[in-house]
Order: sequence, then structure tokens, then C-alpha cells
Amino acid sequence: VTKRVCLGLQKKDREIALHGFESGRIVRLPGGEYIEVHEQLNDYERWRLVSFEEYEPLMIRPNARGRISAAQRTRAALSRWFFEDRISPVTKTEIEQQHH
Repeated sequence: VTKRVCLGLQKKDREIALHGFESGRIVRLPGGEYIEVHEQLNDYERWRLVSFEEYEPLMIRPNARGRISAAQRTRAALSRWFFEDRISPVTKTEIEQQHH
């Protein structure tokens, strides 16, 4: 359950970094459509949301004898569990495309 909550929070942070946060202001367009205005984050807040490194699951390799120890298998399994389903961080290119 905790892992799903963390993934949801990562997804929300990614959305906020790309689109900004809800301002609570609703505007009616000339065509009758209603939209909610989003405010952009300042540079520090955006940096705080996207300034982490992308980690990959650990790849295990056999030792000199051609064997993989139980400790290595456990470590690789835990690494996959933590890092396999991660939401990828926002790249600088994605942020620039969103502002244009």
C-alpha cells in the first residue's frame, strides 16, 4: 500500500512540475467553455520537485566462479522492487516544451 501511495505522490509531483498548481480560479471562454487556470511554480519549487536522480534496478553479474550468491539475488530483488515501477522524473526538455 505504501508503495502505491509513493507512486501516486511521484505522479502528482510530475504533473505539478509540468503544468503548475491549481489556482482556484475558473475562467469562462468566449465559446462557453470553462477552464481552471493553473499557476506556474517558481524556479526553486520546480527544482525541488525535479532535482533527483533516476535510479535503475541493480543488474547482478556472476562472480569469478560463475555463480550468483543468495545475498546478490536478494539485493537485486529488493532493488527491482524499489526502482522498477518508479515514475520517471521530469526532464528539462519536457519543462521547456510545456512552456512554449
